[in-house]
Amino acid sequence: MRRARAASRIDGSDVLRHATVSPATLENYKNAVHHFEAFVTRRRWSLQPQSLCRTMERFFWHHANLGFSSAIGRHTLYGWLHLRCPNKSVESNQLANAREAINGWRKLNGDDSRDPLPEEIYLSAAHRLVMTRKPLTAAATFCQAQLYLRPSELLCLRPEDVLLPVRGAHRYKSTGVVIAPRELGRTTKARSHDDTILADRQCHEALASVLAELVRIRSSEERLFPLTLNCYEKRLRDVGSAMGLPVDFVPHTLRHCGPANDLFFERRDMAAVAKRGRWASLKSVQRYGKSGRLIKIWRQIAESDRVLWTARASNFGAVLLAALRRLPIGYCGS
Repeated sequence: MRRARAASRIDGSDVLRHATVSPATLENYKNAVHHFEAFVTRRRWSLQPQSLCRTMERFFWHHANLGFSSAIGRHTLYGWLHLRCPNKSVESNQLANAREAINGWRKLNGDDSRDPLPEEIYLSAAHRLVMTRKPLTAAATFCQAQLYLRPSELLCLRPEDVLLPVRGAHRYKSTGVVIAPRELGRTTKARSHDDTILADRQCHEALASVLAELVRIRSSEERLFPLTLNCYEKRLRDVGSAMGLPVDFVPHTLRHCGPANDLFFERRDMAAVAKRGRWASLKSVQRYGKSGRLIKIWRQIAESDRVLWTARASNFGAVLLAALRRLPIGYCGS
């Protein structure tokens, strides 16, 4: 088995198969499988083919009881099939019970969609990142929420994907971001390319200036944000924990924050939110636009924190821009 895997790495026979999933998903698969194998090894559970399905069910039950999202189960199962199983049709049938266990996990824990956060909270979290010398992570947090981006879309952005205003052309003065450029052969989750999102007047007033500063800083680099998904997620979880937030704060939370806050504060209607988020149906928007959750979460925050975070959110744009303007061209920190 080890020789076969080594040969696969040398001759590149797995490259095309790995290309069937996005880099972010592949990274999730690898992390989930590594965690599963380490967890099972510590408990001396069997990973033999005849015992694997039962072992996965026990692993899922342990994590479901602790309140974890069923996404862990999906990444583990499909990651195992993708990375560890040369004959997927056979292993997939053997793991049918594990697949059903994931469905039960989802029903027990409710839907896995993330709760949105009031903008005072996520802007205060970004403010905290600036204060702890992580200005590019703060900028990523801010831009993802304002542009309704999926985490993988954000982290794949290049400096040239940011379209700055054309000098002297008054009709082309908007700043935009292109998702999945055609020339790279990429598509979005919805199988589209060249999706463009504008920093329009409904956005935070600092967004266009922040994007311009990011292009200045990172113009000679391959990526606009020097972050891996794991690093980005860890930093958001850490800041959420430090702030004592009542819900998970992870990258996909920010995909929910933009729509929910724009709908709640009536900056955009449902159709405009659907267009900006590139959702094909209004039903999809309803899953992301949980405006009522904003009130519930805000009520769980201590009054002293509400006052502090509201103040921080109000001047966040100026704080972030000041931090970015101090960074030299080519800065690769966080």
